[in-house]
Amino acid sequence: MVRLETQLNQAMIANEIPGMAVSVVYDQKTLWARGFGFANVSAQLPVTLDTPFRIGILLWLLLLI
Repeated sequence: MVRLETQLNQAMIANEIPGMAVSVVYDQKTLWARGFGFANVSAQLPVTLDTPFRIGILLWLLLLI
Protein backbone atom coordinates (compact mmCIF):
# COMPACT_ATOMS: atom_id res chain seq x y z
CA MET A 1 0.00 0.00 0.00
CA VAL A 2 3.00 2.31 0.33
CA ARG A 3 3.26 2.53 -3.45
CA LEU A 4 -0.44 3.37 -3.76
CA GLU A 5 -0.18 6.04 -1.05
CA THR A 6 2.82 7.58 -2.83
CA GLN A 7 0.97 7.66 -6.16
CA LEU A 8 -2.11 9.19 -4.56
CA ASN A 9 -0.03 11.89 -2.87
CA GLN A 10 1.70 12.66 -6.19
CA ALA A 11 -1.67 12.88 -7.97
CA MET A 12 -2.97 15.27 -5.30
CA ILE A 13 0.03 17.55 -5.78
CA ALA A 14 -0.07 17.42 -9.59
CA ASN A 15 -3.82 18.13 -9.72
CA GLU A 16 -3.95 20.59 -6.80
CA ILE A 17 -6.38 18.40 -4.85
CA PRO A 18 -6.52 19.57 -1.23
CA GLY A 19 -7.92 16.35 0.20
CA MET A 20 -9.55 13.02 -0.55
CA ALA A 21 -10.56 9.74 1.01
CA VAL A 22 -9.75 6.45 -0.70
CA SER A 23 -10.79 2.89 0.02
CA VAL A 24 -10.07 -0.47 -1.54
CA VAL A 25 -13.07 -2.78 -1.46
CA TYR A 26 -13.17 -6.41 -2.53
CA ASP A 27 -16.09 -8.79 -2.22
CA GLN A 28 -18.03 -6.19 -0.22
CA LYS A 29 -15.24 -5.95 2.37
CA THR A 30 -13.10 -2.87 2.97
CA LEU A 31 -9.50 -4.01 2.68
CA TRP A 32 -7.91 -0.60 3.18
CA ALA A 33 -9.11 2.97 3.74
CA ARG A 34 -7.38 6.27 4.45
CA GLY A 35 -7.87 10.01 4.28
CA PHE A 36 -5.30 12.23 2.55
CA GLY A 37 -4.73 15.96 2.77
CA PHE A 38 -7.10 18.53 4.23
CA ALA A 39 -10.87 18.76 4.45
CA ASN A 40 -10.43 22.45 5.28
CA VAL A 41 -7.13 23.88 4.10
CA SER A 42 -7.38 27.24 5.89
CA ALA A 43 -8.17 25.55 9.23
CA GLN A 44 -5.70 22.72 8.53
CA LEU A 45 -8.38 20.11 9.30
CA PRO A 46 -7.32 16.71 7.94
CA VAL A 47 -9.51 14.43 5.87
CA THR A 48 -10.71 11.46 7.91
CA LEU A 49 -12.76 8.44 6.96
CA ASP A 50 -15.79 10.30 8.34
CA THR A 51 -15.29 13.45 6.24
CA PRO A 52 -18.35 14.08 4.04
CA PHE A 53 -17.72 14.82 0.36
CA ARG A 54 -20.02 16.10 -2.37
CA ILE A 55 -19.70 13.55 -5.14
CA GLY A 56 -21.70 15.42 -7.80
CA ILE A 57 -20.89 14.17 -11.29
CA LEU A 58 -18.79 11.32 -9.92
CA LEU A 59 -22.03 9.54 -9.04
CA TRP A 60 -22.63 8.96 -12.74
CA LEU A 61 -19.23 7.30 -13.07
CA LEU A 62 -20.00 4.98 -10.18
CA LEU A 63 -23.35 4.03 -11.66
CA LEU A 64 -21.70 3.12 -14.98
CA ILE A 65 -19.34 0.59 -13.38
